[in-house]
Amino acid sequence: MLRQLAIVSLLLTAGCGAGARPCASIPDACGCHERADCQLVTEACWCPSECDPKVACVCGGGTFLRCDTRK
Repeated sequence: MLRQLAIVSLLLTAGCGAGARPCASIPDACGCHERADCQLVTEACWCPSECDPKVACVCGGGTFLRCDTRK
C-alpha cells in the first residue's frame, strides 16, 4: 500500500543551538514539533493538535513517521 506523505512545515519558535540533538534522532512528534530547525514528516492529515491543544485541524488521523532537518 502506498502511503501519502505530507511534510508539515510549521513556523516554530523553540530554540536549538550548538550541541542540540539531531532532528533524525527525535523519536516523537511533539519533540520534533518543538524544534524550529526540524521538520515533521507525516502521513496525510496528521495534525499537531496532539502536541498543542490550541491547534485546530480540518482533518486528522495521519501518522507521524519521522523527524528531519528543516531544509
